[in-house]
Amino acid sequence: VNKKKNAMDGCSSILFSSVAATIGEKSNFAYSSAKLAIQGAVRSIAKEIYTRGNRINTVSPGWVNTELTRKEDESSLVNKKFYDWHLLGIGEPEDVTGMVLFLLSERARWITGTNIVVDGGYLLGGYN
Repeated sequence: VNKKKNAMDGCSSILFSSVAATIGEKSNFAYSSAKLAIQGAVRSIAKEIYTRGNRINTVSPGWVNTELTRKEDESSLVNKKFYDWHLLGIGEPEDVTGMVLFLLSERARWITGTNIVVDGGYLLGGYN
């Protein structure tokens, strides 16, 4: 990520993680583990690329209304209570892209190696 031949000085990169990395959802250990590994990798990479002013972060969305999530919903793989656990409701792609655009912007120049949760209050909700 951000090797000299692939990135200009001062660039910003975003990788996607998931709230599943934080709570470890039932029957989802491989996905949860992989998303947590991404967060660890980003922290390490941030320490390697900062000298050129480069930044890298992760964004961990909650459940977002996309074609993939609609298919899972239609196939009844999702517990209907799951929707209530998002205090602000299910997200739309625009809810996540706003944070991504901010992290890529110059206004986030002092943010690197961190994970930003954009989950509509899911981690505060009633899943536990």
